[in-house]
Amino acid sequence: MCLRERSGPNEYGTYAYYLSLLSLLSVPAQIGLPTLVTRETAGACEQGTLGRLIKLWRWALLTAASLSLIVILLATLVMPRIQQNLPAGNERVLYWGFMLVPAMVLCDVRSSALIGMGSVLSGQLSENVIRPGVLLALTALIYLAYPSFYTAKAGMAATAVAALVSLVVLEYIQRSKTPKISKNQRVEYDARVWSGALWPLGMTAGVHLINRNTDILMLGLFHSSDDVGVYRVAAHGAMLVPFGLTIVNVVFAPRFARLFASGKTPELQRATPHSAQISFAFALPVALTFLFFGRPILSHLIGASYSEGAAALSILSLGQLMNVGMASVAILLNMTGHERDTAKGVAVGAATNVALNLVLIPPYGMVRAAIASAAALAVLNVILYTSVTKRLRVHATFLFPFRAKGTQ
Repeated sequence: MCLRERSGPNEYGTYAYYLSLLSLLSVPAQIGLPTLVTRETAGACEQGTLGRLIKLWRWALLTAASLSLIVILLATLVMPRIQQNLPAGNERVLYWGFMLVPAMVLCDVRSSALIGMGSVLSGQLSENVIRPGVLLALTALIYLAYPSFYTAKAGMAATAVAALVSLVVLEYIQRSKTPKISKNQRVEYDARVWSGALWPLGMTAGVHLINRNTDILMLGLFHSSDDVGVYRVAAHGAMLVPFGLTIVNVVFAPRFARLFASGKTPELQRATPHSAQISFAFALPVALTFLFFGRPILSHLIGASYSEGAAALSILSLGQLMNVGMASVAILLNMTGHERDTAKGVAVGAATNVALNLVLIPPYGMVRAAIASAAALAVLNVILYTSVTKRLRVHATFLFPFRAKGTQ
């Protein structure tokens, strides 16, 4: 939501704070479903078990919808007890945001199914094209037609509508790309196995969200909404550094799953450092740009009041550059059935993140929040890299050549 220039850091900080809370609410509503759907869809397509594929999708969508409704109900019951602790005049922002939870989760499940089938571009439409496009259009409409309603509440309402529109479009795309199943094809249902894999995957997804939002939430507890708004802009700017890694993960995740399912270990070993080198090639110039020109970029593109986030932007960018250099270690573990290793590593990283933020944020603010987040990210990557090397005998950094050790 483009609330930054019109309403300033305070209004945008309020919007950012509640959006982080809603992101955390989505964790128990999806508990690893998107990752599971991508992995199982890719494996089913590789092995030709289309009956299992269709049943998986039905089970995943039903599970996501049910959990979303439970989360919304519980959140609604709890809201009256915590309203007195919410920023005055903004209680309704969170109620608008409750619509986001089922829409975001169902969008993620459908996108993951498309990615698992190899339709990477279609799977990315929701998050990178449809949702931001609709949100931008609604923001412009509010700004031009109803400027007095240009608030955090309006921003949350527009975000919810954009997510619902995205869900409708994704459903149509998935239906058009779903393979036809012959009447003789046996429909396989393996809910016990799928449910068993959800817990470590869900823990990983949940702790990842905690990692991404801990600094913002704690900054909001100890400092002003202005600081939250400035820091969130810096944090979002730093996320441009691993943008290439995000694309590589989407492309390589189903490939990792297919190679592992078919037992093609040498190809898997070669693909891993290759993915890291592609990601790092995109990340390095972005990180260097933010490191040397972060302050003028924030000042001229976002607003002079946001230039205070330049130091945080530089620190977070360096942390993300290291993250990119370690390749898709979490995705690689999850796609090869080692999601429990990922969950353990992410849990340690999250504990480090919370501890460092709790110690550094109260007295120091934004810069130390950035240091805490970057340090926790480094700890996480070292742990996951060790697990990849131990479990798969794969060298997962950009420093290794395409042909990994042990492959001929």
